[in-house]
Amino acid sequence: MEQTVYTQQRQQAYQQILEEIKVNAKRRNDFENAITEHIYRWWAQWKPDYEGWLQCADSLYAREAVIDAIGQEPQRYADYRRSMKGQRDAFDMDMGPIQTFVVEGNTVAFNYRMYMTPKMDMGALKKEKPWC
Repeated sequence: MEQTVYTQQRQQAYQQILEEIKVNAKRRNDFENAITEHIYRWWAQWKPDYEGWLQCADSLYAREAVIDAIGQEPQRYADYRRSMKGQRDAFDMDMGPIQTFVVEGNTVAFNYRMYMTPKMDMGALKKEKPWC
């Protein structure tokens, strides 16, 4: 797979998090540091194909996780998982680096940009023209 600028940014962010965890710069407890490392590692190893994504996502998201990404309303992980299949069938995707990240106890919140390129013309969205 071709390494994009986003792949490089995700991998750099992972290395920075490892350094931050080593000195516990954010004064997180062991669990918070472990989940932070897990998420950033997952991000650095993100897979653009649906099956590869499922392997990673199933280890990341809790069944009851609420995800606000596709559509007007937040979704439970099981519904999001199905929605992502449709998204990946219609678009080539590249995930930007994590922009903000908060972990407190057993709750994690983060945001990022997803870069999508339509696989076919879709009205105003044109085939192979990236869209964010």
